[in-house]
Amino acid sequence: LDYLMAKGHSEYELMPLLTKSYHNMLLGKVLSQKGYSNDVIKDVLGFKSDYPVKMILKRTAGMSKSVLMRSLEHCLTFESQLKSQSLDKRIHLENLMMKLTQ
Repeated sequence: LDYLMAKGHSEYELMPLLTKSYHNMLLGKVLSQKGYSNDVIKDVLGFKSDYPVKMILKRTAGMSKSVLMRSLEHCLTFESQLKSQSLDKRIHLENLMMKLTQ
């Protein structure tokens, strides 16, 4: 987080990226479990190659659908709070990171 912030990325950039990542991981996992090919998953997720799909499936291999769903819900909740409440953005993002790693 320190590295990304030092490079000039704001919390308003990082939150949607986290949310989108967990959305893609959940959708990729669900489609894979239903037997869809990497090529189909690539098209659904809007990737140009299947390499990101392979990385998503590798990353989510040890995660259950319920864990991914809960993580996505945390991201959506925290993103909504960040936009609608006056919070310390840095601490808020750190709290989300802690939730995601529990």
